Amino acid sequence: MKMLLRIAFTVWGVLLSFGVQAHSNSPTPLLTADSVHTDSTKTHALREATVKTTRLLFITRKDTVIYDLDAVKLKDGANLGDALKKLPGMEIRQKKLYYMGKPVDRLLVNGFDFSRNDPSMALEALPAYIVKSVKAYEQRGELARVTGLDDGSREQVVNVVLRKKYMGTWTGQADVSGGTPDLYSARGYANTFTDRYRVSLFGNANNTNQELWYNGDGSTSSYFKYSGKNAFHSPGGTLFWRNKSDENAAGYLKIEATGDYNNNTRRNTRYTELETMLSGGSSYNATEEHPHSHETRVAGHLFVTWRPTATTYVFYQNNAWRSRTTSDNNGRGATWNANPFNAGYAPLDSVFAPNLLRAAMFGAVTRKRSVGQGENTLGHVDQLLMVNQKLNSQGANLTWQTDLRREETTSDNFSLDGYHYFRPQANNLPHLLHRYRDNATGNTQLGSRLELQWPVGKH
Repeated sequence: MKMLLRIAFTVWGVLLSFGVQAHSNSPTPLLTADSVHTDSTKTHALREATVKTTRLLFITRKDTVIYDLDAVKLKDGANLGDALKKLPGMEIRQKKLYYMGKPVDRLLVNGFDFSRNDPSMALEALPAYIVKSVKAYEQRGELARVTGLDDGSREQVVNVVLRKKYMGTWTGQADVSGGTPDLYSARGYANTFTDRYRVSLFGNANNTNQELWYNGDGSTSSYFKYSGKNAFHSPGGTLFWRNKSDENAAGYLKIEATGDYNNNTRRNTRYTELETMLSGGSSYNATEEHPHSHETRVAGHLFVTWRPTATTYVFYQNNAWRSRTTSDNNGRGATWNANPFNAGYAPLDSVFAPNLLRAAMFGAVTRKRSVGQGENTLGHVDQLLMVNQKLNSQGANLTWQTDLRREETTSDNFSLDGYHYFRPQANNLPHLLHRYRDNATGNTQLGSRLELQWPVGKH
């Protein structure tokens, strides 16, 4: 670093002269003053200098440890997980965040839960450069905070505080790739935060056989690879809003709403060969199937927290989802009483060739063609309403809670199998087998309870 030092000073002075002038017999002194202005400016060029400062990585305020991310050196493109790994006391094991050896129960961003189902989602979804500080602390469980009764439960909490200049701006990340033949994969998140609200958008699209289901708030329920040719598309979004930051203040209201849509298409081909050993010899079987299914799923989640007064707590939760799956399958199969698998030809192609006599010569017993179609729907709704009223400051509470749960399933499945028998003695067996299955179920559960808590004795 080069510096230029410029020094300027101004001097104001007075020059005095003394003289004597005679008038009568008494000398009278005479003072005269001349004003002099001196302006001197000197410029000195300094050599390069290095200025070093030291920032504290963390400080402790009561039971809270506050980490300053400006004191952490990070690479360009680092995410929140990369930053937390560099903080003493923080560690990540198998994509889960731990603080002081304990798993983190809640990962907040400006006081909002980033995800109710998967707190570690923020580790990859947030870029590190938007984070100003990280607060880590332990607090009583939610029920203890509501009722004021300490049941001994504790939550490990990490609160990520964003820089002011990034409030209300969109940040995110995206992974896009492509290949041949006609393969694609894309996955992305986008978030915007303030002290009052948070909006997140997320999505996944790929045909690389990687299933990725989103659960309303962006967390994933599975991430598997399947055989065959499969395509998965999963967009969704979340909205968190609150009218004030103090969750214990009268009039506090917080709304969390999430939703997602999943669209999956699966295509596959299955071929199996089987030998069954019997007392009089072995039976051989080969099957070839071409299943195809299309599944759609819509899910929504709503959480409302309200404090009408400082002593009244109201919580409402609604989780709902519905899925529909259509499927079809066509296949063929055959059985033999002699081993056809080492004969040097494709057994099924031979059985279904026009020359039936040739197939019979190689021990074919039966052949079958099959087609099937089906439609299945699943529906689920669960609701919870809880109202808690503090009766005094000693921990007395009156709590009312009601739960509603409803599940529905319907299924319609059709299959048609056509048989050909190569042995005359089997001609009395059915040549066409038609199956149709229709099923519908529903289940509703409703429960409610009223509970009074009144501490007895000293606390």
